[in-house]
Amino acid sequence: MAVLGLLVCIAITAGLSSLGPRERARMLREDVTFRVEGPLLDVVGLYVYRAEGERPWRPHFAMRAGPIDGLEVSGTVDGELAPPVQAEVVGDTVRYAFNPIAPGQTLEVRLHYRQRHLGKGAVYAAADAGGPIPEASYTIMLPPPLKLGQCTWPVRRHAEVGELQHYYIRLTEFRPEKDLMFHWVSTR
Repeated sequence: MAVLGLLVCIAITAGLSSLGPRERARMLREDVTFRVEGPLLDVVGLYVYRAEGERPWRPHFAMRAGPIDGLEVSGTVDGELAPPVQAEVVGDTVRYAFNPIAPGQTLEVRLHYRQRHLGKGAVYAAADAGGPIPEASYTIMLPPPLKLGQCTWPVRRHAEVGELQHYYIRLTEFRPEKDLMFHWVSTR
């Protein structure tokens, strides 16, 4: 199976477990949608964090994603718009940052980009989020004549929405032990 590495989670969450006790954050939720559109994979992610330390948390993120197209990064803090202070692509690394978040505040980060997939599959690299993720959901959307072949995480539900096949993975108190690897097959 040829796969493309989508290494969003590995860099986003890895920094959380390395924060000191005075500057801490916890990932509360992760929602990622993967939509196959011809030779491209459209990726939309929502990541929710809460600052839990004694001092403000300085959210700085980096992810290896390979060549991407059209990066969009946005954020809110407690529902108020909080644009990133940095959002750039350097080689195969995406970096973005937000102003410090006060203890008790919640940061929602939204990412959207497109990436060429290689063959008929993808890998979403998971990493330690500094503890279990209370809510995690992943949706794989495939156009006809494609259907999901193998998937390393349990698909809880499948539905046809319009012409697309939607495959839903929903996890609670999730501690990823392996990457999400999925591939699709043609029904023709």
